[in-house]
Amino acid sequence: MNNEINYHQRTIEGTEPVSNGYRVKDSTLYRKCNWTYVNNKRISGYLPVLKKDGSDWVGYNYSARDMATLFLHNDSMLSRCYHSLKWVEIGRGIGGRGTSYEWQITQINARIITKMINPTIDMLLPMDAFEE
Repeated sequence: MNNEINYHQRTIEGTEPVSNGYRVKDSTLYRKCNWTYVNNKRISGYLPVLKKDGSDWVGYNYSARDMATLFLHNDSMLSRCYHSLKWVEIGRGIGGRGTSYEWQITQINARIITKMINPTIDMLLPMDAFEE
C-alpha cells in the first residue's frame, strides 16, 4: 500500500493550496455545489467531502445506496476498495443524482477513509460561510 498522502489530504493539512471550488474549515474539506438537487429541492452552498477527525479520515456517503448493507453483501468491494474502513453509518443521507460529483470524491479517497457517514442537509454551509 502506498502511504503517500493525496491532494485532498494535503489540502486539509494545509500543505497544498486550496483549489477553486473547494474550501477548508475545521479540518473538513468542502466542495462548492451550485444548484444541486437534493430531495427535489434546489440547494447551493458547500458540502463536506472529506474530514480529518483525529487519526481517522471521514468520508461521506453521497451515493443513493445504504453502504453498510452493500458492504455486508459484497465483501470483495470492502476488501478491494475500502480496505481501511473501520466504521460505516447505517442508512443513507442526501445522496443521489445531484451529488454524484461529491460521491466521486469519496470514491477517489476510498483507500484512506476509515469512517463513512451519511451527510444531511444540516451539513450544508451557506455560500457566505467562507467570506473574510
